[in-house]
Amino acid sequence: MLKIFGAVFIILSGIVLGKAIETKYKQKVDFWKEILTFFTLCESEIERFGADLESLFQMERQKENKYSGMIADAVQYNKTSDPDTKILTDFLSELRSVGSATQSKVFSEYEKIAEQKIENAKTELEKKGRTFFRLIPVLFAGIAIVLW
Repeated sequence: MLKIFGAVFIILSGIVLGKAIETKYKQKVDFWKEILTFFTLCESEIERFGADLESLFQMERQKENKYSGMIADAVQYNKTSDPDTKILTDFLSELRSVGSATQSKVFSEYEKIAEQKIENAKTELEKKGRTFFRLIPVLFAGIAIVLW
């Protein structure tokens, strides 16, 4: 009986570990989608309404989703502990350095970068995340059988 519980525990541990790895890759896709949303928000608010950057940071914070506060902090306060958030500070510094005539070029450039990152993250999710989610429980089941 104890062996059955041990085997079930090992298999469930594999399922949880596989799901955790898959979730990590899903979060990366969501993160890049939120960055792309931030870029399009900046573009629409600056080009159409002439909004200043401080009001954009406040708008981003008011979204109250998982990444909005982190994005606003990374851009506003230059907090970049994650290499992925460096794109935000680069975006802001480049946006501040160009005139209003060339801002649309900066927006389109960074939107393309974000779209590329989304595609890369989706590919990683398909290749790595879902593969780990499927293989780790099988591996742990194999370990349980061998230990039995």
